[in-house]
Amino acid sequence: MWSCPRCRETVEDEFEVCWSCGSDREGEVSPDFVPEREGIISEQTYQAVQAAAPQTDLMTVGLFPNASEAHMARSLLEAEGIHGVVMDELSNVIWQAPLDAVPLQVAARDADRARAILAQVHHTPPPEPESE
Repeated sequence: MWSCPRCRETVEDEFEVCWSCGSDREGEVSPDFVPEREGIISEQTYQAVQAAAPQTDLMTVGLFPNASEAHMARSLLEAEGIHGVVMDELSNVIWQAPLDAVPLQVAARDADRARAILAQVHHTPPPEPESE
């Protein structure tokens, strides 16, 4: 066992990085360290952090022909540590009219990365960034 020089968490010897703060044994944190993506924190801790985070502006990163495809894309983004929201998925049930598209939105800070991930698997180009 070793003690993290940054947060004082006790870490098992087989780990090179502290699972609490992402520091190595010398106390250096990688700028690419994202606890949610690295699986460093528990699901319960992740949910608490997400709940405490300030609400951010959402941006549409993909349009899908139905809610099922939008949810599959959302799951793909969530696996990469990006929280997504499927919008208007019940509008066709309430209004009994088909939707042109079901939007998938993410926090503005994650939009570029989400578009890049979706572009690798999605056959329809994502919408252009919204102007502010």
